[in-house]
Amino acid sequence: DGIILKADGGDDLAEEIRKAAKEKIPVMTILTDVPNSERISFVSGSDYATGEMYGNLIIEEVQKKREQEERQIRVTVLVDSDSENATPNLIYSGIHEKIASLGEKIKLSAKIIDNSGKFESEETVRDLILDQEPPDIIVCLSAVDTISTYQSIIDYNRVGQISIIGYYSSEDTLEGIQKGIIQSSVLINAQDLGETAADGMSEYLEEEYISEYLTVTPTLIEKSNVENYMKKDE
Repeated sequence: DGIILKADGGDDLAEEIRKAAKEKIPVMTILTDVPNSERISFVSGSDYATGEMYGNLIIEEVQKKREQEERQIRVTVLVDSDSENATPNLIYSGIHEKIASLGEKIKLSAKIIDNSGKFESEETVRDLILDQEPPDIIVCLSAVDTISTYQSIIDYNRVGQISIIGYYSSEDTLEGIQKGIIQSSVLINAQDLGETAADGMSEYLEEEYISEYLTVTPTLIEKSNVENYMKKDE
């Protein structure tokens, strides 16, 4: 009666969704969208709220670092090179807007990172942290980049020098937060996404109407609550 799917980026997917729509089968996308199709709705994290959350975390970390050293704090945001996905750009815009109050206290830059695999991510992060002027704070918008940054910080003895603000709740990320190497991680809760999608599909099947975008508010994992997430993983 209805299909909920996470798009894989395949070229034929839009056409397949159109075929389903012709058969009166509503299709909803979750996490990854297929905008030029006849999908009824797209469920994802709120990009604006996510950008705001990252921005607040950056402000907090910049203030801590300026207490130790009165200079401009360098912040690099790792942005996915996948040009078809506008989400990282929207999150970056939200970050930029939120931290505007810091003015000259911060130097914000974006680093386009190859999304083709873990090796490419590690290579980019390594070059960043071995630079003559490495970032003081690295902000990761993906789980892969968070793990790469965490491992590189350890491998190149930068613990305590470079702060990490991460994404998702992988085992490595939770361990990094527990050890204080990763300051915090932004999480779009999978259960919330699933429930929102299920509720949305039920509503559409009953009412034949639904909002084109359904959003889930991100949550924050930090040292004070990381144990809860580690227990859930176990």
